[in-house]
Amino acid sequence: MQIFLTGGTGFIGSHVVSELVSNNHSVTILARNKNKVPALLKLPNTKIIQGDISDKESYKDELKGKDAVIHIELNWGEKSTQMLMNDTFASVQLFQLAAEAGVKNIIYTSSTAVNDWVYMDENARAFGEKATVYEYSKQNPVTHYGATKGATELYLQSIAFEYKLTANIVRPGYTFGNPTVKGADIEADTRFTNIVKAALKNETIEVIKNDGTQFVDASDLAKIYSSILESNVTGKMYFGLGNKFLTWEQVAKETIALTNSTSIIKVEDLAWPEKPALFDVTAIKRDFNFSFDSWGKIVAHLKHIIETNK
Repeated sequence: MQIFLTGGTGFIGSHVVSELVSNNHSVTILARNKNKVPALLKLPNTKIIQGDISDKESYKDELKGKDAVIHIELNWGEKSTQMLMNDTFASVQLFQLAAEAGVKNIIYTSSTAVNDWVYMDENARAFGEKATVYEYSKQNPVTHYGATKGATELYLQSIAFEYKLTANIVRPGYTFGNPTVKGADIEADTRFTNIVKAALKNETIEVIKNDGTQFVDASDLAKIYSSILESNVTGKMYFGLGNKFLTWEQVAKETIALTNSTSIIKVEDLAWPEKPALFDVTAIKRDFNFSFDSWGKIVAHLKHIIETNK
């Protein structure tokens, strides 16, 4: 397929590009800085154009002749109106232009933040596993980020209906991983790196009891995108997550073992439930036979960070 992809020089996007070209697809990447990751240009059937989804003139001509659009780029805003214009409006404009250009397949990268009340709201957190979120659960964001992702999902749904498009949504959660090519990013969140640095210095590592998530490696997440493209599914939403809830305390213990550190783990008890709310991942199992056990890749990721920080 001929694919137009936004955010391909970023962390998740670079992994998706690598996965797509390994499956013989051709990818045109829209990037704010086309020279950010030069090694991507060495991948087969890969092209990078300079532009941004907020500037339709920078990319609209590239949509012609494409079989699919995969939208990963995020345009941030601190206030609700900024998120609305920077990301929601720009994303909807991309979908509209793609539909008008004859693109028949769109995949949108949303987020578990569409239901971020389960981990942002103290009352919701207290429900624990009773608040588990399913693919059919009602959107319930409490942040501007979650709201913009939820709104964009709904706009894509309406555009897909109007133009009779194939459209699907991926909602990643905490995504980690090693760089897919030389010079590419790892996750923006610094907790893995901070734990490693503390262990290497034999410093105390502070964590919250039962604080964790369904970590997913970016290379596994990327497989969901390629599988959607190569299937006939439409109108679906998939949580891009691991199949187990893993805690930062487990990560800290493993890091200490890997580094032979004398660090002490200080655990703060905020009464978070031992059995937290999860995001149900049966859809990726049902449709693609995916069930991601992320622990082994977390250990490999820790080893990578240890080597780069010695």
